[in-house]
Amino acid sequence: MSEHVTAINAVIQPAKDTAVLPALGRFGVWAQGYGLGTGVMTDGDDDKDGLTNLEEYLTESDPNDESDGELPLSLNFFSMAGIHELTLVESLDLAGRGLTTVLEFSEDLVQWDLVVGTTENSNVVDSIAGTRTRELSMSVVGTGSVYYRLKITL
Repeated sequence: MSEHVTAINAVIQPAKDTAVLPALGRFGVWAQGYGLGTGVMTDGDDDKDGLTNLEEYLTESDPNDESDGELPLSLNFFSMAGIHELTLVESLDLAGRGLTTVLEFSEDLVQWDLVVGTTENSNVVDSIAGTRTRELSMSVVGTGSVYYRLKITL
């Protein structure tokens, strides 16, 4: 373990340094660490990669590098079998960073409801990147359109 103390401290120390800050303050420290300055907007997309700053924060990606980062939610549809597969990427330290995530669905993009009845097919932790990637699947009831979103709150 002692040979990895530098890497361990690199992960632990920022959490200790920001523990007394409110969730938005932790986001601000993260943004400043990437040179985004104070007052950065959670819904901004500084590197124009299609991920908001909040999504970059959630997935531990660099908000200045359009080639870095992965969508926090991706979908695969198997309509023949009536199965939808979802891949969810999130920080390992959601609660410590003041983040909550909820997976929702809608049939009309107006009324959103909580997704229930998923099966977890895989759960892969990347300790170096600080992320967890889960693959979920669910049977779809009905034949109409269905939309999914990952609601992230800070």
